[in-house]
Amino acid sequence: MKKQFKWKKLLPNIVIVLVIVYFQAPLIYNSFKQENKVIKPVTLIDLQNNIVDFPVDGKQVYLFWATWCGPCHLQMSYLELTLSESQLSSIVAISLGENPKTVNKFLKKNPLSFKVLIAPSSDSWQHFGVKATPSTMFLNKDGRVDYFSSGLSFLFPLRVWFLNLL
Repeated sequence: MKKQFKWKKLLPNIVIVLVIVYFQAPLIYNSFKQENKVIKPVTLIDLQNNIVDFPVDGKQVYLFWATWCGPCHLQMSYLELTLSESQLSSIVAISLGENPKTVNKFLKKNPLSFKVLIAPSSDSWQHFGVKATPSTMFLNKDGRVDYFSSGLSFLFPLRVWFLNLL
């Protein structure tokens, strides 16, 4: 006797996959849309309230984050664990739309090995094309986006390692 395929058992899995695709598709599309884009210069501030110009000279790897973002905390902890000190020095973490006091308070409890800057303006999300945090951006020497990704990425350290080889 031939067994009949049971759609009822498969249907919940299909629904879960469709829901995930539905919510992730805009982020994936945004990532591709950002590539090869020139990011206009903007003024940021460092942790001592000094003005810093973006893009930062010689820095090509940017991580956009927020103190309230749980996946951002995971991403930064993962970077600290997997990358060497010289590789971490090539990363600049940019906190988007937050008060410098909030960022400093967070960093006192959770110190980081890489440079942290703050984009306090509420429209900084739009300037960088960030739709979700954490987001990562790799700029080439011409200031164009080589790679952009939204969401937690376990491949991020591998890309940083490769970039440091070049």
